[in-house]
Amino acid sequence: MDGDVTRSLDLLRRAQDGDGGAVDQLFGRYYERVRRIVRMRIGAKLRRRVDSGDILQETFIAAVESFDRFEVRDEASFISWLARIAQRQVF
Repeated sequence: MDGDVTRSLDLLRRAQDGDGGAVDQLFGRYYERVRRIVRMRIGAKLRRRVDSGDILQETFIAAVESFDRFEVRDEASFISWLARIAQRQVF
């Protein structure tokens, strides 16, 4: 397994155990990816009325609140999970 992916999965497990520093590092690592997902989901027209940063913040808050329900499998499943949370924040 790629070292960067291994590091992400380790951060995710630590975050699930309540390590606030791991949460910060994990979200810092995926911030730009999730930001792009949010911006793509809301589209240009809605971006004029809604701040994508607010949706992004709500996405990460919802993720922290539901960490205990996320099953760590791989990096792709984590990104997909964050994308689904972002989608719920948009609609």
